[in-house]
Amino acid sequence: MKLGSNQEETIRLLNEQDYVILCPSRGRAKNILTKALIPDIVLVVNANEKEEYEKYNPELIVLSPPEDVKGITPTRSWMLSQFHDVFMVDDDVCQVKRNYVEAGEIESIKDPILIKEIIEYAFYVSRKMGAKMFGF
Repeated sequence: MKLGSNQEETIRLLNEQDYVILCPSRGRAKNILTKALIPDIVLVVNANEKEEYEKYNPELIVLSPPEDVKGITPTRSWMLSQFHDVFMVDDDVCQVKRNYVEAGEIESIKDPILIKEIIEYAFYVSRKMGAKMFGF
């Protein structure tokens, strides 16, 4: 999916949102499990994999850091430098689990709407605390 006419425009438009959910990935273009639970993730992949990721994930925005950004730590730093408020999530998340449940409650959460509400709540709490990045 394309949001802007180019990557810089897409980043600018994404920054107009309260926060952006970024998902760094490598070598998994055909198997992004997380998108079933969080359908509005933005994939961040190496430039040499971008075309393949777009082919297998046409419903998602796919961004690439500059070619000289190599490795997960520099990629995460690049993501933080491009966006105001960030939620980062791995590309292989297949469930969200509650840490504490009452007897009879279901531990696993697979409803994308509820997961989005949890992320939004964490965002607002993190913003009140002054954090730039938040996650689980």
